[in-house]
Amino acid sequence: MLHDLQELTDTIADVVVPTMDRFVEYSWRRHLLTALERHLKPRTSEVVGFADLVGYTRLSATLGPGELPELVTRFQELATRHLVVHGGRVVKTIGDAVLFAFPDGASAATGALALVHACEDDPALPGACAGLACGAVSEVEGDLYGDTVNRAARLVELAHPGTVLADEDTALQVVDVEGLQLRQLRPRRLKGLGYVRAWAVRSPGRLPGAP
Repeated sequence: MLHDLQELTDTIADVVVPTMDRFVEYSWRRHLLTALERHLKPRTSEVVGFADLVGYTRLSATLGPGELPELVTRFQELATRHLVVHGGRVVKTIGDAVLFAFPDGASAATGALALVHACEDDPALPGACAGLACGAVSEVEGDLYGDTVNRAARLVELAHPGTVLADEDTALQVVDVEGLQLRQLRPRRLKGLGYVRAWAVRSPGRLPGAP
């Protein structure tokens, strides 16, 4: 056991640690640029998204004490990588969920799909889904509040594994984007929000779960 632990420690020290500085520096640069842009060019609305791991509650009951933190950490790393590189910012992580924001629907859909696909392709993860909503938000101490955030949270609850769901305002920004496809769903009644039209956002060639 001690020998295996030592080997793992040596591997982390030799392989992971040297790359962390570059990744952290890149992430903070993106966050800084996004913060400056929001300050210099205030926006009246944003596209807010939630991404969740699929079956987290059920899976957590079968994992050992050390496996669950590794699972969540892996998901959060993928979220930061794929959302930031497409122009988004990670607002906060909540266990198996990530709250994020983008300046427009096209980049939000692209980033969310990239994250969902990365989770599908990672054998260590059970898969993920995401919900996107566009509208006004209130920002308090770095966190986001309002109906737009609630709408995104309700949409991700409806999403099936491998699926990204978008509200109507987000879908209108995606409809003509090359490489993205939309499928309109019947209006859904969302708790506290009434009936909301939703669209499934897809990438050609991928076959996500049907919502």
